[in-house]
Amino acid sequence: MSGTTENYSVDKYLEEIFGTLGNYPPALTTMAENAEEAFKGYAKFRHEVYHGALPTQYVELLLVILDVVSNNLDGAKNHLNAAYKEGLKKEELVNALLAVIMVRGIAPWGLVGYKLLLDEEN
Repeated sequence: MSGTTENYSVDKYLEEIFGTLGNYPPALTTMAENAEEAFKGYAKFRHEVYHGALPTQYVELLLVILDVVSNNLDGAKNHLNAAYKEGLKKEELVNALLAVIMVRGIAPWGLVGYKLLLDEEN
């Protein structure tokens, strides 16, 4: 995978998160403030995922889809914005959302998936 992150501080991990998402998700900043070692463990793991074999746009797309099936609209929007920033195409998003229906049925589409496309139209 990637290079070492053993000497990363909380601030360095937060910078990396901001670099991919363009914001500081409150769930992560709260973890960093209240459970620093747990946050560092999470952030190190996250670093490895983002610096693995998949291009970042597809890491973000996977995270969008995982948020959709978890009924997490805010997370899906956050990762979708990052995926688009990395070059994801709308057609790729639609294809992935339709693939979710094959495995999880229509509920993830009806609860979260279609809202991602509506937000783009508005």
